[in-house]
Amino acid sequence: MQILKRLNSNPLLSKVMARAVIALALFIYGCATPVLAPQGGKKAPSELQEAESHYKSGNLNKALELYLTFLSRNPNDPNVPDVKLRCAEIFQRLNQPYEAQKYLKDIFYQYPNYDRRLEIGINLAKIQYSLKQYQASNVTLNEVLKSASDSETKSNCLILKSKNYFELKDYKQALANLLLALGEDPPDKRGLLEYEKDLVSRLTVEELEGLEKESNVSSKRLRLLISEKYRALSKTEASKPGAGPSIRDTEEEKGALEPGLRQKPDRAKRELKVGALLPLTGPFSELGKDILAGIEFAIGQIRNTKESPYEEVRLVTQDVQDTEKALMDGVRVLMEKEMVDVLLGPVGGQFASLLVEEKPNLFPDIPVYLFTQRTDLLAPNLKVFNGLISPQDQVKPLLEAASEAGIKSYAVVFPETPYGKGLSERLREAFSSLGLKNPQEISYSSETKDFGNLAEALRQVDAFFVLDTLNVLGLILGEMTQRGIGPKVVLATDIWNPKDLLGFLSATGNRALIATSLCQEEIPLEEPRVGLANEFFGSTKRPLNLFSLSAYLTMRTLALGTGFTGGANPRAPNTQFDKRGQLVSPPSIFWYTGKTAIKVR
Repeated sequence: MQILKRLNSNPLLSKVMARAVIALALFIYGCATPVLAPQGGKKAPSELQEAESHYKSGNLNKALELYLTFLSRNPNDPNVPDVKLRCAEIFQRLNQPYEAQKYLKDIFYQYPNYDRRLEIGINLAKIQYSLKQYQASNVTLNEVLKSASDSETKSNCLILKSKNYFELKDYKQALANLLLALGEDPPDKRGLLEYEKDLVSRLTVEELEGLEKESNVSSKRLRLLISEKYRALSKTEASKPGAGPSIRDTEEEKGALEPGLRQKPDRAKRELKVGALLPLTGPFSELGKDILAGIEFAIGQIRNTKESPYEEVRLVTQDVQDTEKALMDGVRVLMEKEMVDVLLGPVGGQFASLLVEEKPNLFPDIPVYLFTQRTDLLAPNLKVFNGLISPQDQVKPLLEAASEAGIKSYAVVFPETPYGKGLSERLREAFSSLGLKNPQEISYSSETKDFGNLAEALRQVDAFFVLDTLNVLGLILGEMTQRGIGPKVVLATDIWNPKDLLGFLSATGNRALIATSLCQEEIPLEEPRVGLANEFFGSTKRPLNLFSLSAYLTMRTLALGTGFTGGANPRAPNTQFDKRGQLVSPPSIFWYTGKTAIKVR
């Protein structure tokens, strides 16, 4: 450990500190080890009973396989939190702490009313400490402290926070949390006296006095430590002939010159520095360029109108290509060299998941705005938001308009992929919230070649969603035309560009009901484009789409300092981030029949 490495020059002190560190380590890992078993009193489904049987017999790998299968098949089962807890325990016993951390974090943040949440939070924080994720551990402990009521739990959390700060070389905060944990108890009562002494030795008198002013630490104990520090310094200075009056420790002066310890300059809101992590080369480069165009368009618009409270909004971009290494290299540049105030990106679920996993450890205080459909990654309390308009949020107003138009029966056609199944589940939730009968579900795999059966399944419904590409919709519409099925109403969100969709439907005689945030005044079927779309294309030479619009609205919201509600550009959609941390832009609803697009709401 670092604390021992720095004491090699003093064997006696090394022995003393070794005992202190061992005592603290025993405290951290020895207290209140949670019993990670599913709660009793609930009747387990048969498949869980089989998993439990393997677990009790010690066949952990087979038990884990069955538990994970249950989770994939029953995401809404009331036993899910207990099963995830069991999975976390098995991963710990199999010495896979990263996987254990994943499941504990999932329970801790997604089930705020779970009766063992505090126990899980403390165990999660311990795992993060063991993985050297010290800042992430403190974030977890802060969440535990918000709900903890008993003094023992609070004390345990504060001592672990102290150790995290020690490893981060923030000795001032390490001492503050230790003293808060001890309260009126002397440190030797918990075997922490030597640890306290070591922390005090690493701080100057000025820092100790500042701690007394800045925090709610018990002043009685802190004043005693300050007095002892003065006495120790007086003896040291008196033993040096001609010693000057300074009592600053050279350790601080040395630390100030160490790389990576410089403090971020206080720009006092004069400048907003934005870092963007986007794929500008590689297979997803066009997507990255769309988002970059939206960001730059918003910044240019704000500079021209001088709406922002910031004197300057600066953008620094890192190309993440299509590799995890490029992503993490970009993060380091933006955090350590550029010292940005906010991150935009990355794009897609895989990279977004990686960044969210690393965020608490690398940059816990910097907000990040992802561009992903993975709403499960959002955590406003950890400053993780989503800057991509979600088609899921457009479904409910679309269904309301469809019901008003007299549509009675629905179907949803989706691929048998996690993405397709996830969107289908969100659709069912929207139907349920409106009291509508669940839609007929029609799925297909990547091996499906003949879409005739899918077309036949749509014969009895009035309207349907297709949760895939326009090519798949084309295959289905082609089969329907050949079989004399139709016309039907295609229900669509900004998952497709409205202009592309309407052009596609014009040859088949089918109607469409579209929910879109892209088009506020009319759907741009032909050139020239109008409104915001026209301004955007004229400035960037790129078409306005779901990604560029989302980036534009997110950047405006950040630069204006508040939720954007129109501002200087009345053609821009109203925008806000909801309590989930999701960008929301209420859509317009259009009917498309033949060559006519009619706005209905």
